[in-house]
Amino acid sequence: MKRKAAIALMLLSPVVAELLSGSAPPREFFNPLIFLLLISLYGTSALLLRELKLYMNGGYTCLLFLGMMYGVLEEGIAVKSFFDPSWPDLGPYGLYGRWHGVNWIWLVNLTVYHSVWSIVIPVSIVESIFPSISEERWLSRRGYLVLLSILTTDLIVINRFVTKYQPEAFGYILSFALMSIFLYLSKICAKRRERERIASPRKLLIYSFTWSMLFFILFFTMPLFMPYPVISLGISILMGYLIFLLVSYLDSSLTSKEHKLYFSMGPIASLAILAILQGLQPGKIDMLPVGIVCLILIFLALRKIEKH
Repeated sequence: MKRKAAIALMLLSPVVAELLSGSAPPREFFNPLIFLLLISLYGTSALLLRELKLYMNGGYTCLLFLGMMYGVLEEGIAVKSFFDPSWPDLGPYGLYGRWHGVNWIWLVNLTVYHSVWSIVIPVSIVESIFPSISEERWLSRRGYLVLLSILTTDLIVINRFVTKYQPEAFGYILSFALMSIFLYLSKICAKRRERERIASPRKLLIYSFTWSMLFFILFFTMPLFMPYPVISLGISILMGYLIFLLVSYLDSSLTSKEHKLYFSMGPIASLAILAILQGLQPGKIDMLPVGIVCLILIFLALRKIEKH
């Protein structure tokens, strides 16, 4: 069962963060080479960080900061989009909020995005599917070292051969500094006292969905209506703090698999809606079935939970 759970998590992380988001649409995602790179990056990281969370005796707020550490690892060290002004997905953020060679607003938002959608949500879903082993480690020491080796190799390949842009030394120094800060914060959260109260599963669904939609709306519109990037940067940091407050609900001793699943469905549903909207655009029709199938699966999952 542990092997099934580990495989499920390794597959789910890139499916959510890359396929469902449209960052790697089906025609790219299922390319064998790209699929291998994504599994080796997202899948191994999600599984390794879950094991690290258990080793630290931490909860989901601990995992949230570990996820932020991963976000910096991917975007700051591997693909270097935090610093590359010509990164394809940047859009207006190549200029808006760029200062001293750093895409600051992009940095904050992508760090939060990866923490939530690449790490916390996949882990929460898989642990809900396998509740009997949700508090157990799924990797042996040897397995952990093997996955760590795969991740390290993948990072080197992406950094040196897939993305050719190389930032100045400051970029790498900043990335490692941020990763150290997030690791430190995860340790602090691991020592925090559990919440004694928790919202109902339905409220968690509403809260997480509302936050997710607001996150994307602000991300796509701030360069259009906010003339002062520093204010947008503050708003982005505030959104990071709000998801920290929401995730802290999952650290309650009263948390059940229903709480985890309902919480996870909000961010997943928001991505499904965005996938459908992308599918309506010219040249992106392959995203339409991805979003529709995802919404159907969410509906069936919630209906099954309600029946039980």
